[in-house]
Amino acid sequence: MIVFRIIQGAAAGILTPLVVTLIIRQAKGIPLGSLMGVATLPIVVVPILGPVIGGLIVGHFSWRWIFYVNVPITFLAFALAWWKLPRDGAPAEKHPFDLFGFVQLAPALALIFYGLSNATGANGFDSKDVYIPLAIGLILAACFTVYALNKRQPLIDIRPIRVRAFAASLGILFLSGLSVYGPLLLISLFYQEVQHRSTLMTGILLAPQGAGSLLPRVFTGKLVDRIGPRPVILAGLVITVLGTLPFAFATANTSEWLLGFALFVRGVGLTPVNIAVMVGAYEGVPKEELPNASSTTRIIQQVGGSFGTAVLIVILTRAALTHTVHSQAFNVAFWWSIGFVALAVVPTLILPKLAKKTAQA
Repeated sequence: MIVFRIIQGAAAGILTPLVVTLIIRQAKGIPLGSLMGVATLPIVVVPILGPVIGGLIVGHFSWRWIFYVNVPITFLAFALAWWKLPRDGAPAEKHPFDLFGFVQLAPALALIFYGLSNATGANGFDSKDVYIPLAIGLILAACFTVYALNKRQPLIDIRPIRVRAFAASLGILFLSGLSVYGPLLLISLFYQEVQHRSTLMTGILLAPQGAGSLLPRVFTGKLVDRIGPRPVILAGLVITVLGTLPFAFATANTSEWLLGFALFVRGVGLTPVNIAVMVGAYEGVPKEELPNASSTTRIIQQVGGSFGTAVLIVILTRAALTHTVHSQAFNVAFWWSIGFVALAVVPTLILPKLAKKTAQA
């Protein structure tokens, strides 16, 4: 399993920086906020169709098809890339492959993800399967950080962190794992375990969040270009809290219409955060450092998502031991997720007040 996670992480680490760099370099003269509003549009399809398709697959086929379905999608993406992506770019400067950096970073990330995924068990973080992989992974990550700071051409150049906006955006991306991805899992479990919905119905009930994320996408990018990412993210965080709040009081009998409206509001809040934080992340980063910056954001997103999911599941498990009513344990976990959103305000205040006018060429 660890080997597969290493391969998966390596593939994502290669593809993500290539795609982001290509988008930004091809969009010469386009304001960065408007660009990110369009570039992140495919992400909206995931929370709308993803849960529904996932419910259909799990409900009618084996759970293994959740992974099998990626195979034809990957081949389709390969065909589109071969057909449509430009091939006449300037030849890139050749660098030797940093094997020593790879043998530090790849196992570090795989062990961190593996440890966090095991934290969802009954013992939480108090398990050898959790703290041993986490400890080794964090040590390797620290070793790579020191190594990368002292090597001329490391596997991933972490120097973009010296840009204030980029460093602050990394903090927001990590905390979004606690405030975005974790609650999404809690909501799915709430529908299935408390309100006893089927997997398909759960997917349908989650669709309003994706629909809500479409509403502000029309104007968020231009708004970020005009007033900067900081106020947009702050407003999005407040709306996200308002959309999560009803779940902190929900019971088995709570109206699905009320919760659906809450999810719609939550989606409205998540879109400004997602778009504005990406604008803040790449604002001020030199174009030659964009691949490294996008690799770093990808890593932080994955670690934050895994960490947020693990922490909230541990909180839910602990709350279930002290509350006889199952819905009350979920209420406690949702209150914690709301508190984690407040933590994202701190790095947001470090972001610049105004964004630059155009994307970097």
